[in-house]
Amino acid sequence: MPSPRKKVKLKKVTKKEFRKNIRSARKTSSPSEDLEREFGNSHRYKKTPQAISKALEAFRQGATYRQAAKIIGVSRGCLLKWRMEDPELDKMIEAAKMSRVKVVEDALFNNAAIHNNTEAQKFYLKNRAGKKWKEKQEHQHTGDISLLYGYRKPRKGKEE
Repeated sequence: MPSPRKKVKLKKVTKKEFRKNIRSARKTSSPSEDLEREFGNSHRYKKTPQAISKALEAFRQGATYRQAAKIIGVSRGCLLKWRMEDPELDKMIEAAKMSRVKVVEDALFNNAAIHNNTEAQKFYLKNRAGKKWKEKQEHQHTGDISLLYGYRKPRKGKEE
């Protein structure tokens, strides 16, 4: 027959005491745990020139922030934090992303001009010569418009 378990009485603790206990438990943790709790894992990753060049190359090839961060082994948030903290890095990332836009613009122009793709031609003209090549046409009407009040449409089957 198993021995009966002792009932343990738990001491009721106020919220203030509970918070004090939590704070003291935090103080006993290691400094790296405190950093991780406060900043996430980003303190482990140093912003090295190699990591930055890999990220920029990834952006030039059309990668998203998540994909570029994965390539250099950091979180997306860490990469965005680096970008916010360093205006020079921000400019380099924007330039890398804009280089992809130029490639797409060139491909669109080739499709429109060389391969006679009419959809590409329309898109190009609407965006480059917008005033002349827009789908919405505006017309001005001159003259008076008069409204008739009290006119009712006759019901079906009855004529007035």
